[in-house]
Amino acid sequence: MSAVKNFILFQAYGKEEILAECRFALLQLMQHNKPEDICIVLYTDNPTYFEKELAIFHNPIIEQVALQKITEWRGAIDFVHRVKIKVLQDFFSKHKGNLIYCDTDTSCQQSLSGLFTDIENGVVYMHTNEGLINKRNNIESKKWQRFLMAPVCISGTQLTDLDKMFMWNAGVIGMNSDKAYLLDQVLAITDAVYPNFPRHTVEQFAFSFTLQKNFTIKAAEDAIFHYWYLKEYRVFLQQFFAIKGKLDLHQQVELLQGCMPQKMMKDKLSYKKLPLLKKLFAKKWAISNYPLPIQQ
Repeated sequence: MSAVKNFILFQAYGKEEILAECRFALLQLMQHNKPEDICIVLYTDNPTYFEKELAIFHNPIIEQVALQKITEWRGAIDFVHRVKIKVLQDFFSKHKGNLIYCDTDTSCQQSLSGLFTDIENGVVYMHTNEGLINKRNNIESKKWQRFLMAPVCISGTQLTDLDKMFMWNAGVIGMNSDKAYLLDQVLAITDAVYPNFPRHTVEQFAFSFTLQKNFTIKAAEDAIFHYWYLKEYRVFLQQFFAIKGKLDLHQQVELLQGCMPQKMMKDKLSYKKLPLLKKLFAKKWAISNYPLPIQQ
C-alpha cells in the first residue's frame, strides 16, 4: 500500500495512436508540473513505449494489463468504457490519496496543485458541465431524453430527479480515495443501463448521476483540455512521434507548440457550425491542413 500521494492515472492500451495520445499527455504534464509533486500511474499493455517520458517522473507506477484482463473488465456487457471504472477500482484497491484520472485525449494547461489541494479537502472534479440531461440540444441528448421517459431502475430501486441531473464530461475525474466506494454504484448503473441503451455515454451518465447525487462537482476544464472532438489528432501524434520521438523531450514539446489540439478543435467546431451554404464555399476542415512540425 502506497503512502498518501497526488496521483495522475491513465489507461492506454491497444492501438499505437491511443498510446501516442498518452505520450503527448505526459509531455504536457511535464511542462506544467514538478515531477516530484505527482505520481504517474499508467495501466497499459505496452510500457516500453513510454520509457522516455516516464523516466522524468519520480517513481511512476506501471500496471501492465493483458488483453485477457481488458476483456474481463469490459464485462458481460462488452462495453469499452466499463474498463475505466474497473481501472479506478483496481487503483483504489492498492493506493490511498488524491487522484486525477485523465483520458488519453487530454492536455494539461497549468499546474494541477490547486486541483489536488481541493481534492484533499473533499472536492470532486469532472471535466466540464455539459448541461441538464433533458435540455441539451444535440442528437445524443435527444436519445437520452427518449430513454429516460421510462423509469430507470437499478437493483429494483428507481433513479430519481433525473430531470434535474447535469451531464458531466467524464474525460477527467478527480476524487480522493475515501470516495472510492461510490464506484460500486457507478458500475452497477453502467451494467444495468447499457444492455437496454447501448450508447457510448452510459459510463458518463453513471459517473454524473452518482457523483452529483453525493457532492457538488467542480469543473477541471481550465486546468485540463479534453479534445474529445478531435480523434484525428491521435493519428497526427502517432506520425509525429514516429519521426521525432527520439528527440529530447523538451525539443518535442517545442515543436508541438505550433499545432496544439486547442486550436485544431476550435477550428473544427467552427467549421461544423457553419450553415450548409457557407460550408460549400469555405475550406473544408481536415487534419491535413496542419503540417507535421518536423523541422529541427
